[in-house]
Amino acid sequence: MVEYRAVAAVLVVSHLLEREVTARAPPGPLSPHRVVVTTQGSVRGYFAPHPPHYSYLGLPYARPPTRYDRFKAPEPPPQWSGIFEAIHRIKCPQPDGSGDENCLVVNVFTPEHAETAPVIVHIHDGGFQSGVLTNTSRIFRPCIERVVSEYHNLLDRDPRDVLREGKYQHVPLMIVYTQAEEVDIILNDHETFQSIVDNIEDLLPANLIFDSSDVKYKIIKLIKKFYFDDIDTAGSITHSLTDYINDVFMEYPIAKSVTYYANRNTYPVYLMKFGDHHTRLQNDRNAGTNKYNKICRYITSDKSEDSEDLQAKKLVMLWTNFINFGDPTPLTSPLLPVIWQPVQVNEIHGQIAVQKIPCLQFDESFTNILLSGKHLKFWDSIYDKFYKTNIEKLN
Repeated sequence: MVEYRAVAAVLVVSHLLEREVTARAPPGPLSPHRVVVTTQGSVRGYFAPHPPHYSYLGLPYARPPTRYDRFKAPEPPPQWSGIFEAIHRIKCPQPDGSGDENCLVVNVFTPEHAETAPVIVHIHDGGFQSGVLTNTSRIFRPCIERVVSEYHNLLDRDPRDVLREGKYQHVPLMIVYTQAEEVDIILNDHETFQSIVDNIEDLLPANLIFDSSDVKYKIIKLIKKFYFDDIDTAGSITHSLTDYINDVFMEYPIAKSVTYYANRNTYPVYLMKFGDHHTRLQNDRNAGTNKYNKICRYITSDKSEDSEDLQAKKLVMLWTNFINFGDPTPLTSPLLPVIWQPVQVNEIHGQIAVQKIPCLQFDESFTNILLSGKHLKFWDSIYDKFYKTNIEKLN
């Protein structure tokens, strides 16, 4: 039986570089290359067969501030009179010194017969920390920038306040999360992390500020009791540490953010916990989670194992439905047998509760769950008391 549900046909993706790129595919048989005209100049992309598409690599969308100007706002993109060969594979500067500061570019991939069409934009999120579980985010972290006339501010308000007030562009949202990347590092190196519990202070979130050292160490004591009180083996320590890392840097921030969005957004908000049964963790809390890059591989790769093919088809159909209708499951089908329920906000004593959050568990089960647990309550109580906005300090 097919289950129907009211849908609003809202297209949430926009035209990439809508004002800069306007292209039409030439008629006739496929060419090994294609030239399109943009407001910056003509661009030549090249055909790739698997799957059939044209790629345009390294298109500048701004002139990057470099050297002494690197903390200033970017300048408008350059223009050219000839044809720009879009074959440049560029990466931004890396910790090992490789890369190029001139990296304000986009790579565009179009279907073989595309004309004007909506696009999916992938923006890499970055890190704000480096090393193996070395919390440098207290030095290099996002902050609220003070208003100075000659500078362009990226953040002039705390994003949490913006979400609370609903002062953002309202669109349908689909939020997908996996395990924190550090989890794999810990699970693959039990010995290295046996002593890290004694130094858990170094792994406290950077946006928790305590009034005194006494208060801080009381909170650390509570954290140790919550996560590490009953450990008796090296394996227990490792799994407790993965729980801690995943909770504080992934699941709680996601859960809190999604409740803020759902409370104010005039469109539906969907939450997915992505898992892959081929690499499932052994501890229950982290079961059903996996790396973000696995999701991208499922969606973009044309080479997958037979056992992964069904998962890939499900993800592609969910994404396609969401792009077309603003709803990942407007109706059920043999491929998608469950309607993905949008997030509904629960309140306790007039406060938004980070409990019983509707969530699609994407693994071999493909089922709706309610995201809940003592760990969410635990961190919500800490953040309610000790959260503090990071504000830029001026010398």
